[in-house]
Amino acid sequence: AETDLKRARSTLGELLAHSPAVIYALKIEGDTLVPVLVSDNVERLLGVSVAEASHYQWWEGSLHPEDRERILKCLRDDMLQGRGLSVEYRLRHRDGSYRWVEDNSRVLFGFDGRPHEVIGVWNDITERKSLEDQLRQAQKMEAVGLLAGGVAHDFNNILTGIKGFAGLVREAVGVETGIQSDVDEIIKAADRAASMTRQLLAFSRKQVLVPSVVDLNCLVRNTAMLLERLIEENIKLKLSLEPLPLPIKVDSSQFEQALMNLAVNSRDAMPEGGAITIATRAFEPSVEFLESHRELGPGPHVVISVADTGQGMEPALLPRIFDPFFTTKEKGKGTGLGLSMVYGFVKQSGGDVSVESQPGQGTKFSIYLPTTAEPPEVSLGRRGAENPRWGDETILLIEDDQMVRRLAARILRQAGYHVIEAENAAEGMRLTREATERIHLLLTDVVMPGMSGVELADSIARLSPSIKVLFVSGYAGDSLTRQGMVKPGKPLLSKPFTAETLTSRVRLALDFG
Repeated sequence: AETDLKRARSTLGELLAHSPAVIYALKIEGDTLVPVLVSDNVERLLGVSVAEASHYQWWEGSLHPEDRERILKCLRDDMLQGRGLSVEYRLRHRDGSYRWVEDNSRVLFGFDGRPHEVIGVWNDITERKSLEDQLRQAQKMEAVGLLAGGVAHDFNNILTGIKGFAGLVREAVGVETGIQSDVDEIIKAADRAASMTRQLLAFSRKQVLVPSVVDLNCLVRNTAMLLERLIEENIKLKLSLEPLPLPIKVDSSQFEQALMNLAVNSRDAMPEGGAITIATRAFEPSVEFLESHRELGPGPHVVISVADTGQGMEPALLPRIFDPFFTTKEKGKGTGLGLSMVYGFVKQSGGDVSVESQPGQGTKFSIYLPTTAEPPEVSLGRRGAENPRWGDETILLIEDDQMVRRLAARILRQAGYHVIEAENAAEGMRLTREATERIHLLLTDVVMPGMSGVELADSIARLSPSIKVLFVSGYAGDSLTRQGMVKPGKPLLSKPFTAETLTSRVRLALDFG
């Protein structure tokens, strides 16, 4: 019997030592809990010995300050009253960090019917909590992005009218009237508003991207030449680039804008001067890395980092750093949209972005993008810009916003084109069937009720295979890129547009579309 008892105790000890859960027992003495058992694996979970963990004061002192009041109230209201607990809270590790534990316990009663002992387990749920936080952050960013994208789309329609009709007024009035300078101020204000909506669209991943295969190092060098004009003389710009070419497929102009936003952010964090280091390197993400950067896929990537020697930030601020309109700068010193634009562009390009910072130790942003094996593409560039903006072709204009439609039709008619107007896809299809003349170009908004511009273009192409297409976007989303319709050199028109932009893009679409 003694041998069997020893063997059972040894087996139980092995189970406790190798269990992922820490098992404990507490004796209830009045209003006090006295630890009587803590399994050896507490050292693996929290870095403390069994002797240390066998004191109630250690447990209470290890509670996270934000959890202490809530958990101690649970003890008073439930455990000491004979009810078990199932709660989640944080306990401090010996290294100073905190581990999330799920505490499940039950109360044992004595022969007198009173609570006598508590037995329970701690399960380490730190990784699960981390994933939950990432999911909540992703859901929050997605919700804010949907709101921002919707607002930007509607606002761009309004700005198109303001900027477009202001341009027509400017051309109509003479210099001697003195009105042109006032109209110029209206156009400048519209441009500033349009810049904000572009950044909102970038954050919400609903900007139109025109990606092409480029060498990352060449992009960085070209952007660095622009940055030298933006940063102060007391700030040194350093480059640390991978010796070998790093081919990536991105929208070059949007990438340069993102890099400039990061560098300007670093500049503003160093009012007394310092250094900005832009580095590139090849990178193969590990399985563990992909677990915490779930939007990245396996395979070769590149890393572009922008590090400064500035003021740094409190860790509590980092989860909000990419939120639209969130800024650590003084009032009036920034819109809070620069980093949100970086976030949206990187995500839309199939990458990820992270930030590291400590007060007084500077800040480092890292952008991860997939490499590509595709050959460099030949772009049309600005070919066609020298062509006249005038023409006599027939254009089918489909736009559900009445103000934008009237503006575009007026500009095109003044340029000599014959314009057929429709306010929705169904009317556009009807007019196409009834047309007695050849329609040379379909000029359509992408986002419309009932049928999208992309679906409409496909339907009209079946009726008129030779028709050219020019999409107009207040926000286009990923619909164009997913269907392979946004290609390098293909003309796309973003709202708000000017008369000159509209006519030049129409001419380009007719000549090279």
